[in-house]
Amino acid sequence: MQEFTQRIAAFLLLATLTALAGCGGTGASEPNYTIGGSVGGLTEGNTLVLAMNGGNELSLTANGSFAFATPLAPGSAYAVTVLTQPAGQSCTVADGSGSVAAPVSVLGNPAANRGNVIAVAVTCISGGPFTVGGTVAGLNQGRSLVLLDDAGDPLTVAANGGFTFTTPLEGGSAYAVTVGTQPAGQSCVITNGTGTSITANVSDVSVVCSDQTFTVSAAVSGLAPSTSVVLQLNGANNLTVSSNTTANFAALIDDDSPYLVTVLTQPSGETCVVTGGSGIDDGSNVTVPVSCTTNVVMNTLGFVWEGGPGSAFPASGGSGVYGTKGVAAANNIPPPRASALSWSDAAGNFWMFGGSASIVLGDQTSYLNDLWKYAPGTGEWTWVSGSNTVGTTLSVYGTQGTAAAGNGPGSRGGGVVWVDASGNFWLFGGFGCNGSTCSGGFMNDLWMFSPTTGLWTWEGGSGTYATSGVYGSLGVAAAGNFPGARSDSSSWTDLAGNLWLLGGFTYDVNGLTGALNDLWKYSPVTHEWTWVGGSDSVSANVDAIRGTSGQAAAGNWPGAIESATSAIDAAGNFWMFGGNQKLSNGSGPGNDIWEYSPSTGLWTCWTSGTGLPDQASSYGTQGTPSLSSFPGGRSLALGWTDASGNVWIFGGEGTESATKGFGDLWEFSPSLGLWAWIGGSTSADDAPAVWGTLGVASVNNFTGSRVAAANWKDSSGNFWLFGGANNDGSAPSGNALYGDLWKITP
Repeated sequence: MQEFTQRIAAFLLLATLTALAGCGGTGASEPNYTIGGSVGGLTEGNTLVLAMNGGNELSLTANGSFAFATPLAPGSAYAVTVLTQPAGQSCTVADGSGSVAAPVSVLGNPAANRGNVIAVAVTCISGGPFTVGGTVAGLNQGRSLVLLDDAGDPLTVAANGGFTFTTPLEGGSAYAVTVGTQPAGQSCVITNGTGTSITANVSDVSVVCSDQTFTVSAAVSGLAPSTSVVLQLNGANNLTVSSNTTANFAALIDDDSPYLVTVLTQPSGETCVVTGGSGIDDGSNVTVPVSCTTNVVMNTLGFVWEGGPGSAFPASGGSGVYGTKGVAAANNIPPPRASALSWSDAAGNFWMFGGSASIVLGDQTSYLNDLWKYAPGTGEWTWVSGSNTVGTTLSVYGTQGTAAAGNGPGSRGGGVVWVDASGNFWLFGGFGCNGSTCSGGFMNDLWMFSPTTGLWTWEGGSGTYATSGVYGSLGVAAAGNFPGARSDSSSWTDLAGNLWLLGGFTYDVNGLTGALNDLWKYSPVTHEWTWVGGSDSVSANVDAIRGTSGQAAAGNWPGAIESATSAIDAAGNFWMFGGNQKLSNGSGPGNDIWEYSPSTGLWTCWTSGTGLPDQASSYGTQGTPSLSSFPGGRSLALGWTDASGNVWIFGGEGTESATKGFGDLWEFSPSLGLWAWIGGSTSADDAPAVWGTLGVASVNNFTGSRVAAANWKDSSGNFWLFGGANNDGSAPSGNALYGDLWKITP
C-alpha cells in the first residue's frame, strides 16, 4: 500500500513539472524575430542593397515586403540603412531604427503579440542631382552674407537677386538653408529654407534682409562742473550733457545711413569741439569724442611803427636810403616794395631781397635785386648787395656751383627762399630779369647766398625764361630733375635742412602755363630734386581732395594753387593757408588751412564756412575761438607760427565783393581746429594806415590793409612786416605802395 502511494506522488510531481515547462518556466529558450518592411518606387531591373546594423546585407530587385535573414532576440537594437543605391535613383529609409519588443503572453494564445518587425519603409525616387537656390532681397550695397546648406556648402552673396548653392543634391536628399554670417548692420530671415526629400530643383528659398539700428553716443570730456553742453544729431535730435560722461542720443540710426553730431549750445565759459562727428554708419554703434576747454581770450594786439616813411606812395614811386654798401646806419631804409623775399637768420636778423617797386602786376621795369639786413636789436638796416636801381639788373650766373664776387640773381619778385641747416640762404625762381634780358618772364634758377662770405652761387636751373619742368620718376631723386619756371609758390625747410616747394604759377612738364599742386624736395647735400607728389600737368586741372576736416589721410592733397601763405612749426610740420586755388566747386581765393607732415607724407585739411572760393570772413567775438569765426578766402597774406604751434595770418587780398585788401589778424589753434579773430579791420575794405608816433605803441595805430608785404618773426614772438601794397586811396593814384616797418605784438 505504501509503495502504491509513493508511485502516485511521483506521477503527480512529473505532471506538475511538465505543466510548468509548457508555461515557459525555467529551462525554455526565447524565440528570435525578423526585421523587415516594404520597398516602394524601385524601378524594374534595378537593385537596392540594404544593410542592418552595418551588416546583414539584403539585395532587393522588386517592390514589396522584405525581411532580413538574421533574426534578432527581444531587446536587440536594429538600424536599417541603404548600403547601395539603385542606378539613377535615390532611396530613403523611414522607421528604420529601434529595438525588438519583448514578447507578451495572452491567456489562451501564448503566441499573440509575438511578431516580427515589419514597419521599416524604404522609398525610392528617380532623378537628380538637384540644385537648391532662391532669392535675396534687402541687402545693402557693399554688404554681404554667407548662406549654408545643411550647415555646409558656404555661399557668399554680395548683391540682391537670385542665388544657387554650388553643390547639387541627389534626389530624395534633405536640405536646410541657414544664414552662416549676417551682413554687417543687417539681419536676414529665411523662409522656405528646408525640405526632407528633394525631387526637383529648389528655387523658392527666400532670404529677406533688413537694417539694424544703432546708437550714436557722445563721449564728453573737459566739461566744467555746473555747466552743460547741448549737442545735436542730424540737425534735429538734441542731447544735453551736464557731466564728463558718454551719453546716447535718443534717436537711433540705420545701418549705412549718415550721421552728423554738432554743438548746438556751448557751455558757459567753455568751447566744446566735436572730433570725427560726421560719417556713414558701417553697421556698428558710433561714439563721437567731444572735448571742452575753458575759453581764454587771446591776447589783443598792439601796432608799433618802427621805421620808414609814415605815408603811402603811388603805384610806382618812392625811394629809399641805401647808404654805404655793407655798413649799417640809422638813416638807411629800403625803398617801398611788394612781393619781396624775406627770411630770418639764426642770430635773429631780418633779411629781404628784391621785390617789385610797383603794384602793377607784371611790370618788368619795377623789380629790384637789392639784398638788405635789419638788426632788431639796433634798429638799423644794412644794404648788403645788389643794385640800388630799379628794373635793369640782369642775373650774373658765373660757373654753376662756384661762388664769385660778381655773381648774383637779377631783379625779380615772387620767388621763394629757404634757410638751410648751415645758415645759407637759397632762392628759387620768380618773375623778372634773367641773364640776358629784363623783358619780364618766369624763371627756375636756383641760387645760394652765404652770409659768411657775402657771395652768391648759381646752383642750377636755367638762365632763360619759360623753362619746362623735368619731373623724372615720382619719389626718386635725380640730377636731371628740376621744377619748371614759376612764381608765387609755397616753400618750407624741414628739420633735416631739405628745401621744399609746392605749386605756384608755373610751366609744367609739357611747357604749358598755369597753377600746379606739385610738391618738390631739394637736398643741399646731394644737389638733387625729388618730385614728391601732385600733378606734373596744368591740363589735369587738379581739384583739392580735402578728406575729413582735421584728419590726415593718404588721399588728401591740395588742388592747383598759387599765392598761398606758408609757415612751419617747431615740430617741422608745414602749414599753408588760402591762396588762389582749384577746388571741386570752383576756383578763386580759398580759406582752407593745410598741414603737411614730412615724416608721414600725409596732408590734413581744415575747412571753414561753405568751403567755396571767395568765402566771406566771419569775425565772431574778438579773441574767442569759435566754429563761427574764420578768415575769408584770400591770397598773398602773411603768416607764421608761435611757440604753442598756433598758426597766425595777417592781411592779404580777397574778392568778397571786389578785389580788396585785408588788415585783420587771425590765430588758428590746431588742437581745437578753430579760428579766433585777434584784431584789425573786420572787412576787406582797403583800410588806410594810421602810423601814430614812431616807436610808440598805441591802440589807435594800424598798418592798414596789406598785400604781399615782407614779414618776419622775432625771438620774442613779435611779428614784423615791411612794405606791401594796398588800394586805400591814400596815395595820389589811389593805389598805395609802402616802405614802412611795423612790429605787431600779439
